Amino acid sequence: VYKSVKELRDIAKDLDRNSTDAIDIKEPWIVKGIVISSGSNPQTVSNKNLFIQDETAGILLYTDAYSNFAFGDEVEVKLKGGNIKYYHQLLQFTPENTAMVSGTGRKEEPKATLVENGEDFVKGTFESMYVKMTAQVVSSDLEKTMADSPVIETEDGASFLMYTRSEGPSWSSQKVPQ
Repeated sequence: VYKSVKELRDIAKDLDRNSTDAIDIKEPWIVKGIVISSGSNPQTVSNKNLFIQDETAGILLYTDAYSNFAFGDEVEVKLKGGNIKYYHQLLQFTPENTAMVSGTGRKEEPKATLVENGEDFVKGTFESMYVKMTAQVVSSDLEKTMADSPVIETEDGASFLMYTRSEGPSWSSQKVPQ
């Protein structure tokens, strides 16, 4: 039985973001999604992070399977035996083992969701999703590099820290865009 990413996320709706409690998945469900960031394209905090999304939502998969997939690959994730929980307030699904994540052979350009309200972004409405927004680095951070994790401000005044892993992406040592 296929489930959407939103349906997977909804399973955790009663979990406390600050708790380490997990919900074990006992049903033979499958989620399909498009890879939007992976350890093989190191733009994440951990090399075991594999972010996927479908047309309903996005989610972090915490798995050793990250190196098998690239941006735009479609994957299927067998949920049975895995668990879903918050880790540092970010919802993640951990499959039972690496074999539970497989490629379908299909590749597509991930669709970026347009963020029109910065406050919604800051609240986590678009957690684990590939997004597009109009924003800029705050003036006090213009001398920083991307690895210094600059503060970003949206057109409507919402702001957030753009954490960048210093040993990660090739652009982490570059000065922030002016």
